[in-house]
Amino acid sequence: MLGFVWEFIINILEASLFFLLFNQKLRKKSLTLFYRKQAAALFVQSFLLLLCNLAKISTFYTVLLFILFHYLLAQLFYNESAFIKLFWVFIYTAATILADALTTIIPTTCFHFDLPSLLVYGTLRVPFTLVYISILGVTVLILLCITTQTFHLTKPGKFIFILLAVFCIGMEQGILTEQLYIASHTPDSHYTIFLFIIFFLVMFLFLTLTIYVYWLGMEKEKNIILTQNIVLSQMEKKQYEQIVNSANQLRHLRHDLTNHLSTLTWFLQNEQYEKANKYVQEITQHFYGFLPAISTGNSTIDSILTNKCNIAKEKEIRLEHTIHLPGFLPLSDMEICSLLGNLFDNAIESCQKVEPSLIPFIEFQMKPYHHMLTIHITNSSDGIYKKDSKGHLASSKNDRKNELPFPEHGLGLKRVQDIVSRHGGFMELLPEEERFTVSIMLPLDTKENS
Repeated sequence: MLGFVWEFIINILEASLFFLLFNQKLRKKSLTLFYRKQAAALFVQSFLLLLCNLAKISTFYTVLLFILFHYLLAQLFYNESAFIKLFWVFIYTAATILADALTTIIPTTCFHFDLPSLLVYGTLRVPFTLVYISILGVTVLILLCITTQTFHLTKPGKFIFILLAVFCIGMEQGILTEQLYIASHTPDSHYTIFLFIIFFLVMFLFLTLTIYVYWLGMEKEKNIILTQNIVLSQMEKKQYEQIVNSANQLRHLRHDLTNHLSTLTWFLQNEQYEKANKYVQEITQHFYGFLPAISTGNSTIDSILTNKCNIAKEKEIRLEHTIHLPGFLPLSDMEICSLLGNLFDNAIESCQKVEPSLIPFIEFQMKPYHHMLTIHITNSSDGIYKKDSKGHLASSKNDRKNELPFPEHGLGLKRVQDIVSRHGGFMELLPEEERFTVSIMLPLDTKENS
């Protein structure tokens, strides 16, 4: 009975190390009673392992069973791609095999310990299982020191790594099983030394492969981030150029108005009222597109929203806006330009996808509320939304012409989220069947605002 309890305690500790590693390496799902469910899964895993030991199931099949079980746990509790989950399942499995080998192969091969004394209910089982769990714990702590940043690989690279990982783990477990069999039947066989060398050689190659694959994935991730930053810079530059062009047009308008007013004055002084009226109509028609549709007192907001309003009008999109600005804005001109520009670009793009029989619309609000700057934009939607492997909304537009590993238009909301997070704000997305809403709240500096 005491041995039964001891085995169960060791199994609980081993399962706890699994969840400790995965809770740090993978993004947890938003589950109610998350840790209680993990605790239940921990006891189930411990009980299954205990049953495998009592039934004397082959260690090879036990390892295979727990690879599948750990992957199911990863699917249940974490939000990552299938490859990322498999990657860490393989790493944890290799760690358990390594710890098992260090507490069985080395004592039996190098120090000629009696194998049955190390196995279940053996006289040396307790101290050597403590060594096992200590080695596994140290390995997990080392793995926790590795960066948790996401890494990317091509599909062929993922497939090759999975095949090699399965092959290496299978070979390691096969060698370990053979080593224990020889140690229990012919303890003095020189063949055990050969298997001992082969085991750790395969383990070294597997660890080297894993580090190399991880490095490749991290390098690709860095390249993707660099490319995204370049695209974002280009997008922000385009938005900023629109503001500059609008400002230049307004300066030209002010300069030309002086000449136009002089001409109108001459017509009126000479009582040429018909010519004056016709001239006013020509001026109005000529400058209608340049006149600011929105006047808030902030030239950056006026310029970017006027530009987007004109684009919406050209595309026959009904646009309504309510804007009340506080005395102080927490965003720089560049951030305002990028945030509002991306929100309106996404809204206009979404409106163009609705059925022709429907009238597309955009409703925009920007006002202070309880020391927060609130921004709400709602637009028509076709109700079709795509999500990436992490469950995030992704652009439904395909930018294959750019040959990028991600859709260019999908970066708009990412940039908005970056700006909001940088200022300690909140952003909520509400995708519905016929509309899509983005709600943003940014804290205002009460000292500045007062």
